[in-house]
Amino acid sequence: MKTIFAAALAALALGTSAGAAVTYHVTVDTSSQIGKAGYIDLQFGAGCLGGGCNPQLATALVSGFTTDGTLQPFDGNDPNDLAEGTTGTLPTGVSFDNQTFTPSDFSQAIIFGSSLSFAVTLSGPAIESPLNDGGNYVGTAFLFDFGNADFSDFYFSQNDGGPFGFLAGALHIQQDGSVLVVANPSSQDYTQSSGLSFTTITAASDVPEPASWAMMLAGFGLVGGTMRRRKLTVSFA
Repeated sequence: MKTIFAAALAALALGTSAGAAVTYHVTVDTSSQIGKAGYIDLQFGAGCLGGGCNPQLATALVSGFTTDGTLQPFDGNDPNDLAEGTTGTLPTGVSFDNQTFTPSDFSQAIIFGSSLSFAVTLSGPAIESPLNDGGNYVGTAFLFDFGNADFSDFYFSQNDGGPFGFLAGALHIQQDGSVLVVANPSSQDYTQSSGLSFTTITAASDVPEPASWAMMLAGFGLVGGTMRRRKLTVSFA
């Protein structure tokens, strides 16, 4: 009986463990660019960039893309529509690897509305234990920005009369595997916020994956079955 109960608890523990993947939700206020044509640019560079070692395995997945603007179909003949080290397109989802290209780069045309949003999930050894050679974020980062109609400049950038460099947001994986979240980076230091607020990045609440739900249900079933059997053995004097 103790063995069965222990197995049930183990199943529950495995089902509710956080795991290595981390997910962040991104929302960008693009109202200053309503009606303008441009590009969404997403980059993922993971592993020991500049460190003289082979890139670590890592994956970034962009999903749940929504906008009230008009996302243009991905066009492989458009030199500014890129898919280097990536699979998939928006709005369905884009997966970035760290083997074909480092950094992996994806861009797709859009006519901006008032806002857009998406989720970013990071996973793999480069997220759990990045092989950085020092510094604050050297080695692993997911970056996003927005190019103008011919990608000769960036919206929300200093050159465009906007507030900062060329990034709208960055997720830097530190040497201990923690993630430095930087919305609206400073043009001088992409690990520091500029103090502006058109981009918002929030950590997702821990929601178990489907496989984890199955393990949890199995665990609850084992616990329930064990307790039910224990009830049947109880006698009253």
